[in-house]
Amino acid sequence: CVVWDLRKNDPIIKVSDSTSRMRCKVVAWHPDVATQLCIASEDDHTPVIQIWDLRLASSPLKTLEGHTKGVLSVAWCQADSDLLLSCGKDNRILVWNPNSGPGEIVAELPTSNQWSFDVSWCPRNPAIISSASFDGRVSLYSLMGGQQQVQPSNSVSDSFGPGLGEVAGQPQHTPQVTCQLKSPPKWLRRPCGATFGFGGQLVSFETVAGVGGAPSKPAVYISSVVTEPELVEASSKLETSLREGNLGDFCQAKLATLGEDGDKSKLWQFIGASFGENCDQQFLKLLGINLDELSSQLKALLEPVKENGIEDEVIEKVADLEVTEASDEFEMIAAQAVAAPEEVPAEAEAPALTTLDQVFSLSKDPTSDQGQLTIALLAGDIELAVDLAIKQNRFAEALILSIRGGQELLLKTQALYFQKAASEDKDVSSVALVEAVAMGSWEKLVEHCGLDSWREVLAALVTYTDSDTKQVLSGRLADRLSAD
Repeated sequence: CVVWDLRKNDPIIKVSDSTSRMRCKVVAWHPDVATQLCIASEDDHTPVIQIWDLRLASSPLKTLEGHTKGVLSVAWCQADSDLLLSCGKDNRILVWNPNSGPGEIVAELPTSNQWSFDVSWCPRNPAIISSASFDGRVSLYSLMGGQQQVQPSNSVSDSFGPGLGEVAGQPQHTPQVTCQLKSPPKWLRRPCGATFGFGGQLVSFETVAGVGGAPSKPAVYISSVVTEPELVEASSKLETSLREGNLGDFCQAKLATLGEDGDKSKLWQFIGASFGENCDQQFLKLLGINLDELSSQLKALLEPVKENGIEDEVIEKVADLEVTEASDEFEMIAAQAVAAPEEVPAEAEAPALTTLDQVFSLSKDPTSDQGQLTIALLAGDIELAVDLAIKQNRFAEALILSIRGGQELLLKTQALYFQKAASEDKDVSSVALVEAVAMGSWEKLVEHCGLDSWREVLAALVTYTDSDTKQVLSGRLADRLSAD
């Protein structure tokens, strides 16, 4: 192999290996190093590829041995000098890494029935390779993986003509071969880059060239970039609080800097309350709802005036009940009932009367509402009595009787009452919260409540629901508020 100077039309240097009798077929220059080239032998006895440096032309730098017969073509990738392509008489197309040690085969491409006599890299897309074979075909391959079709070799078809190698009724399968490099090529590697991390950290990397022909190595650098000292300080405090678990103290310190007024202060008050004890009560106080005060007001409104002497009278009557030897318990109760009542002091007021303290008569007339209800009760059919009371629009009696009939009947009666209240053309605001508390219909309460009463709805969720339900429904209420 002789290197010529085209300006002078004179040979510069002759490259030959004195230790072997190789017959040079093709030559390819190194894409990065101008003094290096590779030559390939087409001799079947010495099917090798040699890497030469013209500055050390006495012997080759490296010899690549992988073909079993003569090499017909080589091509060095212009985008990545670590990729060298070769094809030979052994019907193999090999991809080499000539810069790794003794030379490594990093991929092998599928071939056709005939030898490939020329290979080339695509100048625009280095991942595409073309090969030309003696059967008149030009094949294209991709080094980025995927399935590559291979034309199978059939000795019967080659000897007797096309079509004779196929067996009728047998499916013909085209073999698939995966072609993929062992490491990413240079055009896919990022030469450098940087990204910001949490806390003002900057991570950057680059490829550092090796010294004395050594391969390049990546280097990673971590540095701090402080553009806002206040933000970095706040971030450090948050990290410390997360690590030590004193999030409540962190919220208090935040409130001390913000003051007591403003939306941000309110937000941090809610956040701080979530880390304290009795967070539900704290939430209600922040919403302006004091349950203790409301409870005291309701008790003052609903608690009847205490009747002097009533409790003492009941206690005395219970104490005066004596157990006799009467065989019938009912006779004993009757004897206590007909006994002369003790004189009540003049200053003591009479107890409140109920319906049983008045004269009444029971009717069994099936045509009247009272008679129907009486018959059902005397028959012991509580469910029927409840249905009759509902039909007569006497929901108070229906609810009281349903308590005696069991939990299922009570829930059914409650549901019918609320349905009746909803069917009337009246404001249901006073009944909606009662239904939610009695029936547990908190999802409906959140979905249909007016947004002007979101504080009261949130207070009801905090008071009556468990933590999981409260979290989910509070999120839905917040979604409604944000969408409004």
